[in-house]
Amino acid sequence: MKNYKLFLVTAVVSMAFSADNMSASVPTITDDEPHIWRYDGCDNGHFGFIDRNNDLVSPCIWKDAAYVDNEGLAAVKNDNGKWGFIDVTGKLVIPCTWSWAAEFSEGLCGVYNDKNLLGFIDKTGKLVIKCEFNGATGGFKNGKCRVKIGNWWYDINRQGKVIE
Repeated sequence: MKNYKLFLVTAVVSMAFSADNMSASVPTITDDEPHIWRYDGCDNGHFGFIDRNNDLVSPCIWKDAAYVDNEGLAAVKNDNGKWGFIDVTGKLVIPCTWSWAAEFSEGLCGVYNDKNLLGFIDKTGKLVIKCEFNGATGGFKNGKCRVKIGNWWYDINRQGKVIE
């Protein structure tokens, strides 16, 4: 029985870490595709971003920072406590004006204003769905997002309209 358990554990571990399984779950980045990673080795306790050559492309000026999302943007928090976004070159492309920001999904990102209400911006930083929600369960998927209005949860479309 002992050998059987060892074989079963070995088989499961082998399946979980096989090259086929790893390639399906870990995205690959080609040499011609720009990408940056959050860098937390700054002497001042802040965050910066480095490229594939370990060169600092965004200086250590961010009080907090998220990782680059699937749409090529990373949320960054300035010393005033406001969130904005940098692109994969390290350039600030959406100014730090939000109290909190999520990740982009389907071209939209949930952001909170100073009144703690949630709205959605596009990749240019334009507020496309006004801040009127109390929360969300995540980002947009298949053209809809689950949001909280008062004590109730609803699905909205990309225009911010409740889906009946």
